[in-house]
Amino acid sequence: MRLPMIVVISLLLLSLDGAEASLSEADNEQKLIFSCFDDDDCSLTPVFTGEEMITGSVIQASPLTPKKVIFEFLMAAPQEQVALLPVNFDALEIDFKMTSNAGGEWLPKLDANIVLGSTSTIVSFENTQTPSPTVEPYRVEDGALNLENKRILWPGGDVRIILEFSIESPGDWQLKLRGSTFFELDIAWSENMNARDVDEPSSFAAPVDTSLADLHEGALLQNDRDCWKFAVEEHEIMKILIDWDEVPSEIAQKHGEFDLYRPDGKKARSPDVITDSEDAVLRITMQWRDLPLGDYIFCLNGESGSFQPYSWIGNLAYESLGPTNPDGFTGDSLYPAGAMVIGDISQSESLNSSGNSILLLLSILLLLGLGIELRNQTTSLGLRLGMFVPGILLILIGGILQPIWSIAGEIQQDDESNLEDLLSVRLQQLWDVSHPDTPESTYSLHTGSTWGIMPGENLRLRIEVDAAYPLDDGRWQLHSSEFEEIDLEQIIFSAARDNGASTTAEGLLDEHTVSFILLAGRTIVLDLLMLESLLIVDDLPDSSIVHLDFEMVETNPAGTSTAPIWATRPSDISESDWTNFQRALYPLKRVLSLCDCTLDVLQTELQFGDQPSSLETPSSSGVKPVNGLLDSFRVIFILGIIASITAIALERRRRRTALNLFQEIVLSKWD
Repeated sequence: MRLPMIVVISLLLLSLDGAEASLSEADNEQKLIFSCFDDDDCSLTPVFTGEEMITGSVIQASPLTPKKVIFEFLMAAPQEQVALLPVNFDALEIDFKMTSNAGGEWLPKLDANIVLGSTSTIVSFENTQTPSPTVEPYRVEDGALNLENKRILWPGGDVRIILEFSIESPGDWQLKLRGSTFFELDIAWSENMNARDVDEPSSFAAPVDTSLADLHEGALLQNDRDCWKFAVEEHEIMKILIDWDEVPSEIAQKHGEFDLYRPDGKKARSPDVITDSEDAVLRITMQWRDLPLGDYIFCLNGESGSFQPYSWIGNLAYESLGPTNPDGFTGDSLYPAGAMVIGDISQSESLNSSGNSILLLLSILLLLGLGIELRNQTTSLGLRLGMFVPGILLILIGGILQPIWSIAGEIQQDDESNLEDLLSVRLQQLWDVSHPDTPESTYSLHTGSTWGIMPGENLRLRIEVDAAYPLDDGRWQLHSSEFEEIDLEQIIFSAARDNGASTTAEGLLDEHTVSFILLAGRTIVLDLLMLESLLIVDDLPDSSIVHLDFEMVETNPAGTSTAPIWATRPSDISESDWTNFQRALYPLKRVLSLCDCTLDVLQTELQFGDQPSSLETPSSSGVKPVNGLLDSFRVIFILGIIASITAIALERRRRRTALNLFQEIVLSKWD
């Protein structure tokens, strides 16, 4: 009976080889099933196979001398792709239990060792101690993986899970399989390196003969040096365009590591370099002028521990035909403010300064004048208490208390930023994480968060608006001219300079600086786009000053797995509303062009689809315009003036009447 069982097992394992057994990117979560054919033959499989359950007994065990029951599950098929491991796994469920002679069930202490490549994560479950009629399986969700900044799983990497149960009392055990015990994690990115490395030249000593105009596809694997030989004919400009596929930053090759050798064997002078970032492709355009004619050798140089697919093509042109001539850059890199205005501009309402300071000064002068009147004795206590004093109180409320309230609300608070400060902090953050040695997890966390605000932190900002556009649902979209004054090129290059940007020996920008400029260009544009689109309020504001106070929480990001964005959202906007908002707001096309030329230039190009509708645009209570203490404070102020002046006029009229009466009486006595 043993031989047929071996044949069956072999056939099942062969069938698994055809399945997607290795860890790779998929539409759904990667689920590894714990499978066993007996106690000593277990593996991690992508499908149900093997026994329904395996069982055993522990005869002697105590807290002082616990019995160890160990299972080791190795992934059935070898890891074939290079993959980016997630920071957290989705779920681990182990359906194991002990049964006593009396029929009670309990869970012994369990240490689950998750081995992924060179990393190891221990997930521990404590002993439940007291038996009960029934127990639930071991389960943990959203558990952290101890990756130690080693998120890249290389082909052939070790993938296994070791279960170690510490049993402290005798009993029978059972481990349920065939889907009852499993491990889930989400692989965000993977690539078959061998399948992409299809155009592998040998070396500099034996370059591949080719034509400059041919399309070359391949991959730079580890410290490969891919070289090609081609002829350069009559020209004014020679260009080589390299498209690098997007990969995690931890594994990306250095894009500036290339050489061009002239017919005499010497290296050609450094070219003008234009870097374009478009969606998931990074394009490097190198441009030389007036090269000697003859045979050239072009080499791409790899780095150990790195991998990135590429394609390149070259062409010869004349000055009038060169679309990537750096002289064609205009230097116009203003943020495209108002690109996503959904309100009715034709019905715009201007928002001006409240004028509270002037009103406050006027009210103080007015009250000083009225105070003189208070010193005079009145002929009518009812007139004074019933009209004059209430008038002063109304002036105090509408002209003193209200302006002080508004002025205090318009002042920037200590924990608030203005837009300039927010941009400065964000650029510094992007400079730090764009360093080549930054782990992918850290890079994605900080670049992906909206404005770099982590979950649990608050985005506090004071901003001045100048207009409000009505929406079709009764809300208002606020407009700020501050967005129209943001020169992306100026602030990004200034940040690079302030942080000590350097150049290579060839006079080109170093890898860190280039990465930062492209990252900052993309991230700042998208952050500004989100911030500008969130300026939605329910009612028309009284003041031009708006305070933003968003408590940010974690959410699903937009963008790609290696270049996420908007991964934090205001807590009062739901996950579904935020997702719909992201989808409507995210540009269809995003192109950034960096010319590493005599005059460094950055250009941005965004192409949008249909503007989001009011149904797709959420509003947050964190958008807080500075409104008055009272809606009708000006009316109250005017009523106070009218009441006070009227009281003074009536009082003086009563005084004149009394004086005239007195004079008549005195004159009549004299007569």
